[in-house]
Amino acid sequence: MHRAVGGALAALLMAAPAAWGQASGAISGRLVDRATHAPVVGAEVFVLGQHRPVMSDSNGAFLYRLASGEYLLQVRQIGYIKAEWTVEVPEGEIVELLLQLEPIAFVLPPAVIEGRPEDLPTWFRGFEDRRVAKRGQFLTRAEIERRDPSVTLGNLLRTLNGLRMYCSRGGCNIRMTRWSNCQPLYYQDGLPVFAGTAEGFVAMDIHGIEVYGLSDVPVEFQRPGLRCGVIAIWTRRGPPPRGKRRYGTATRGTVSNVASRKRTWSPISCRSVR
Repeated sequence: MHRAVGGALAALLMAAPAAWGQASGAISGRLVDRATHAPVVGAEVFVLGQHRPVMSDSNGAFLYRLASGEYLLQVRQIGYIKAEWTVEVPEGEIVELLLQLEPIAFVLPPAVIEGRPEDLPTWFRGFEDRRVAKRGQFLTRAEIERRDPSVTLGNLLRTLNGLRMYCSRGGCNIRMTRWSNCQPLYYQDGLPVFAGTAEGFVAMDIHGIEVYGLSDVPVEFQRPGLRCGVIAIWTRRGPPPRGKRRYGTATRGTVSNVASRKRTWSPISCRSVR
């Protein structure tokens, strides 16, 4: 039921909030965009009279544990009109809701962007040159946006030919099916990285992805120990400037943070999904 709640009801709910320790029911909801029906990720869900909000996950889902009673539910997210619902929670029951948020329409004037290929960063030109050569499989930023940038890297990769998700007790990672389910080598912004669990990488941070089988790996991604293929990830920030790469500090006779000036680079950010 979607309706305005008067001051008397609001005051009543604030005067008698349900304690978290006494929760016997819950509101289990899913937030979607009214126009596209896509999940609304990272929205704040408030219950009037409670002390803290909860956040919607990558599927737009949330769970709020409460005692029985009537509550005012508020949802806020950038780009959407703030919405309110009154919800009745029976004793010991979970109320399931599908809630639609109205997007805020922004009308921007048309813009014309002009540029020359030589003005692009070196790493971007290299990505585009390899994509035009069509030796591997590529996902551009525009394709990631169309597929939904809120999903994980694993969900993007598992849709490509020759890749599948392999899961065990230690987690999930991408394997190349053509080479006996071999795990590929990963690069991030031109530097080798340890992939870890492929499901942890966040697609919204990625500008482009390159996937190569063993026979198609470009020379810039070849290295000792290459057994099946390479997955190269380019983040939206790109590689750091050469003058700003730091691997530790050194003084006369001492070296801190690293041994023998070994290069290291952090993997792209991960987002936990509850």
